[in-house]
Amino acid sequence: NFNVFTLKGDPNDSKYKDVSLCSYIQKEGKFSDFDDMLTKLYGTLKREVDNVQCPQLHPEQKNVGMMQQNSSISNETGTSGASSSNSGAFTKETEKKKGGNIKVEYSVNSIDNGKSVGNSKKQVSVNLSMSRSENQHDPISTILSDPSKPLFKIDQEITYIPSLFNVLFRLLNNDFFVSLKGKDDQLAVNMLKLREEVLKGQKDQESINKLENILLMFIEKKYPLCYNIKICGVYDFLDYFSKYIVEFNLDKDNKYFGMELEDETVVSHVDKTSNNRIPPLFNYENLKINKNHMSFKSESEWVFTKKPKLIFFYYPFKKPFNENRKQHLRIEHEDKTDKSITVYNLKGIVFKDKNDKYNSFFIKNDELYDQETGVEQSITDAKIFDPDLLIYELSE
Repeated sequence: NFNVFTLKGDPNDSKYKDVSLCSYIQKEGKFSDFDDMLTKLYGTLKREVDNVQCPQLHPEQKNVGMMQQNSSISNETGTSGASSSNSGAFTKETEKKKGGNIKVEYSVNSIDNGKSVGNSKKQVSVNLSMSRSENQHDPISTILSDPSKPLFKIDQEITYIPSLFNVLFRLLNNDFFVSLKGKDDQLAVNMLKLREEVLKGQKDQESINKLENILLMFIEKKYPLCYNIKICGVYDFLDYFSKYIVEFNLDKDNKYFGMELEDETVVSHVDKTSNNRIPPLFNYENLKINKNHMSFKSESEWVFTKKPKLIFFYYPFKKPFNENRKQHLRIEHEDKTDKSITVYNLKGIVFKDKNDKYNSFFIKNDELYDQETGVEQSITDAKIFDPDLLIYELSE
């Protein structure tokens, strides 16, 4: 039996958990090598371990967790789980190498009806670097980085929220959601619940729809519109959504939604928050086509003292947008003080189809991914009947 542990410690401790790989290996079938096995089984195993609320680790126990922070693997075997009569038995030998690598030689005893039918050895290198293991085996990173798999299903009457969130939830990194934890705030709580739901292997669409509606009702109650008119589009929703985040400091260090300009009067159609700050949501009239890219109008007057990670432009003009789509892929801005160039890349387009239904494209490597179907399209060929919102991300 090959076992993975959340902690090294006393097996009698209630916080201790043993996860046997036997049944998972048999269920999944063959693997090309040990790395292949770890990659394919990681999501299943991580859900098992995430269900355990571990106590604070002692210094000597750090980095022992199951592949969450690195590829450290316990060599404990045979503690529990299926017997060797119905599973493969793994042993390993390790040799320290320079650069934080360990050369691990795994011996796999194949079992057929309780009889050993052979022994094969496979050498793999396990890098103890946190960044490498996270990139390779982090299922959350994998889900968010694959735009061909929409996060939110567009299946209800209100289509602008899932269309917006299919882009936004890929751009708001883990640090944003970590800063929301522990806050006694309904919007923060709902955002955390939504992220948890969309990152599940099997999504509970009913729960997601309910959370979206609760979020909408909360914003409408917080910012009642004149004559009881309800929020009915992506601009209205994002306007109040971003205002709330800025006003109530939900964006730690104002990284994503916080911005400052030396002269705020340069912005046309500015819409400030109650505490006199400007969210990064601008009318399309603030942009102009400049050769092969976009620039701010009156560019020399746009002096950022704080640049937001995200910038949104609402109500793009349909004709110039469709005739100059490639230019819209990038905003370039030259700072008049030091002549440095700031670049914002187009990452999302929220639009309406001929039936007034919202959808969106997420953009990766200048290719558009339909967030309803997952189909990849080119910027020139994609059908965008009525563009409603352009979402840009700061290039760092």
